[in-house]
Amino acid sequence: MLRPFSLFLILFIITIFPVLADDNPPVLLFYASGGYLEEKGKFISGNLQAILDGSDDELPILVAYGGIEAWKGIRYVTRSMLLDDSRNGIFGDDTKTLYQNEAVSMGDPKTLSTFLRYVRDIYPYDRLWLILIGHGDAYEGLLLDENHGDDMLSTSELGIALAESGTNIELIGFDACLMATLEMATEVDGYASWMIASQETEPGMGWDYYTWLSDLTTIDEIQLPDAAFSLLQAYMDQKEPGKTLSILFLDETASASHSLGELARALLTLLKTPEGVQHIEAALLDTAHFGLTDTMELVPVTLDILSFTNSISTTIPYLSSLAKTTEEAVDKMIIRSRRDSAVSDAHGISLISPLLMTPDIYAIYSKQNAVHRDWNIFLEQYAQKHPALALSQM
Repeated sequence: MLRPFSLFLILFIITIFPVLADDNPPVLLFYASGGYLEEKGKFISGNLQAILDGSDDELPILVAYGGIEAWKGIRYVTRSMLLDDSRNGIFGDDTKTLYQNEAVSMGDPKTLSTFLRYVRDIYPYDRLWLILIGHGDAYEGLLLDENHGDDMLSTSELGIALAESGTNIELIGFDACLMATLEMATEVDGYASWMIASQETEPGMGWDYYTWLSDLTTIDEIQLPDAAFSLLQAYMDQKEPGKTLSILFLDETASASHSLGELARALLTLLKTPEGVQHIEAALLDTAHFGLTDTMELVPVTLDILSFTNSISTTIPYLSSLAKTTEEAVDKMIIRSRRDSAVSDAHGISLISPLLMTPDIYAIYSKQNAVHRDWNIFLEQYAQKHPALALSQM
């Protein structure tokens, strides 16, 4: 005979996670920090509403959100709780939650790891899809929390959170600007198998959750990569210009990083002469960069790796073999990549650009990112030998 507590736990789990036709569906985890995106245009509220409108009660969904004055700390809610909360048009004013802690920061890795451990301990499935929603800033991280001085989850802190959670994530998605980087892939490799993110900045509303989740509700068995292709298509079909989105296979990350390190060693040799520095600058100037502003002006924060290797082959022919090896290794990570007509030469994965590198920027970057030791050494020495370009020179 079941004890009362055991029966309660079974009923609780069934209530949160209804049974689908698929015997092993993913649990969809949405982790959103409002920050200035919510204050500026209620963009995160728009995402939450689209998640509700596109899904139904048969999709196993948990949402954790915070990051603005009205959403202090973090709260975990089921889809049904979020639906009840939305009835007055305002998210966050309902007291019914699975868990709430008003003291924590969305930029603290412990906040994310606590959420993932909570899910690990109660959910009945073994497939997790984690979607992070909020501000993104390339190598610096993502998810601003205005309640804690715009505290942000750095790339290295995300790795710490995933490691401490003890969870294996099938798909990790970044609905945030400039996140399809080798730096980010390096951090999440080993904790997730697939990654979906944008090389470029994103329009304010981000991904099209309504269309994507509506598609998922019609599928008997939700599997990758088809479900990721559906998300990519829904996002790219939106009208706002300047969009890219990539689906990456993380098992190939270490090989790509190793090849980049070998190329970096060759570039370090070039830095020994003024002519070599000029050749590197010429290759960089011929490389596609990312960092579109709201007015569609480009601030070159990151570069497209495959565009860079192609430029090296053209500008520095004797390095073409190394560049080709790096290109082939990186290309194995890219399952699918799309860009619209406002973005040129985007192939799927990016890297911080040396063009605007300064010793101060390198000091920030090196504390949080470790794609490869030799790449970091190259960045540091390039910053010392070559002044960062003014934007007018781009």
